[in-house]
Amino acid sequence: MGIAPMDARDFEISPETFEARQIWARRNGKVLWLWPDIAPRAWRGALEALEAVIRQVLSGAPARLEALHDIPALSLAAYTSGVGPLVGYWIEKGLVLADTDAAALLALHLDHNRRRMAMLAKRARDVVGLLAASGVDVTVLKGMHLAFAYFPEPGTRPVSDIDLLTGGGADQEVAEEVLASNGFELISRNYKETTWALAGISRAVRSLLLAHAEDPWSIDLHHSIDQKPASGASKTSLDQLVGPFRASDWPLDRNATTLAQPALLLHLASHIGAAVRVNLSLVRLVDLVLVIRQDSRTGNLDWDAFIELGTRSQALGIAFPALALVEKLAPGTVPASVIEICAQASPPRVRQWVRDRTPAGAQCLDSSSLRVHYMWASGALEHVRQIGADLVPDLPWRQIPARYGEFIRRALRRGFTR
Repeated sequence: MGIAPMDARDFEISPETFEARQIWARRNGKVLWLWPDIAPRAWRGALEALEAVIRQVLSGAPARLEALHDIPALSLAAYTSGVGPLVGYWIEKGLVLADTDAAALLALHLDHNRRRMAMLAKRARDVVGLLAASGVDVTVLKGMHLAFAYFPEPGTRPVSDIDLLTGGGADQEVAEEVLASNGFELISRNYKETTWALAGISRAVRSLLLAHAEDPWSIDLHHSIDQKPASGASKTSLDQLVGPFRASDWPLDRNATTLAQPALLLHLASHIGAAVRVNLSLVRLVDLVLVIRQDSRTGNLDWDAFIELGTRSQALGIAFPALALVEKLAPGTVPASVIEICAQASPPRVRQWVRDRTPAGAQCLDSSSLRVHYMWASGALEHVRQIGADLVPDLPWRQIPARYGEFIRRALRRGFTR
């Protein structure tokens, strides 16, 4: 007997309600928490339940998603962690047992992401084809690579954007011209990427409780994969070193390359490290577990080469939080010696932060702290740089008053903890 499907319309949100949620969040000093009707404690409890399931499946043990009567909180946890479709797939395949409501909910997450990934796969192939035809070297990054190369099926890995890396310089200019002449419009630009969306397509978010099949998407056109975890911290130098680490193995189009090991793992882990102050989702840790296990099994990942490239690129310290949390989630995945070397390259407060966190507890949508905000700064100079960047953020001048207002509201409402 099958599971009665849930109605996705119960999880959708109107543009007006979404805007009202953003206003509510700003007024309450927690700009990332957009769910006034869900208690953060309930969300965290659901996150911990999902972490327990993931830990069991990755260890090969029988897994059960414990009965959770707060379905909205479970849906939110599955959505924000990014693991809803994967756990739904495991339930479908009998690897995880769940009560009827939880099974139906996660089947809905899986169904929507399967349809979304089918659409994004076609979009990604089309864009890569256009760029390749114009002579642009394209490397597919992050989710659009991992979903097809490491996950049990593409629909189990949510993707919000299609991340593509060009060679920079002339390649970047040509790539931007190609997108602009094929119906895309520039949405934003920063020091290492530009974001493009199809003109005339709604940018309204369809749901805040699942990765909706019709949610907006964009092309993130990168010309750098260097990472900087905070304004005052040092930047990695991966851009100068990853040239030889390319593989023509993107399953959707051989005209595109992907990062090969050990550059792939360094890129993914340093990307996580750069985001730990704001949002570290469980799915990104699952990414690393699947990548490390598969590439270790095939002999493509050599830990000595990882340490060598990480040392040369100054990326070991920023990669440390990701590798340490991966080992907490799936013991035996990362050698202890590798974690120790990376830890020594990381600031003391980052090491303390990792010691204090569980994989599920690393996602902090409902709170922030000054200690975490400044944990990447080592020494007086980096603290001065960080404070300077906070006082004069790298934003257009018209956006700076709003940033100051947000900071003051968060402080007054104790969004920052001591």
